[in-house]
Amino acid sequence: MVLGIKPGGGGEPITIAIGQPFGDYLTPEQEARIRARIAGLPYFPHPREMNAPAGAIRDSLILEDYVAELSQTRDVTLIGAFSTALITIPGIRKVYLDADGDPRRREVMEASGCLVENLI
Repeated sequence: MVLGIKPGGGGEPITIAIGQPFGDYLTPEQEARIRARIAGLPYFPHPREMNAPAGAIRDSLILEDYVAELSQTRDVTLIGAFSTALITIPGIRKVYLDADGDPRRREVMEASGCLVENLI
């Protein structure tokens, strides 16, 4: 078990959307596609994110520790855009939302074990 992750921790599955300041690298249209896809999912905001949706997860833990703790009792899936968390958190299901078609990003995310969902 790496980073305290317990793959398939049992219990009810949960999918958590990873937030980030999408406007740093996506167009407004690309950001809108991502936000539409993750609407209604539990949302863990990025520390630099200024426009997290209402109801976002607020916790004193960083995402990696939050997921490690949650994975002890839940089967966790993370879903998000280009994020180091999707690259570095092992032992869980991860879904990369490809909203811009950048082949280099897609290659990195696939190499890190992410499933890719095309939003283009």
